[in-house]
Amino acid sequence: MNTITGFANFIKTYRHDGCISPKEMKSFVRIYLKNYLINQIKDMVIQDFTLEMMFNTIIHNDKLLAIHLNINTFKSWVRKNIHKDELKAQSWNKSNI
Repeated sequence: MNTITGFANFIKTYRHDGCISPKEMKSFVRIYLKNYLINQIKDMVIQDFTLEMMFNTIIHNDKLLAIHLNINTFKSWVRKNIHKDELKAQSWNKSNI
């Protein structure tokens, strides 16, 4: 199971020197979303959170991530990685078993 809690710990784990270019930072943000927040985001999608609500929840809980993640990047990432209809169907099937 993942033991990293927070974007700051994620960066420290993979970049001890702390030197990250802006281009690398975008990759770090995407990887962090994919590996550490995807289940939380999927759960919020199933609960019908709006993209803005999801974004605000995530950045409220992680101040360093808030500095490096903007709403447009987040929206784009969600559209590419989360398929709302599939999630809704899966949750509906699980609840009816």
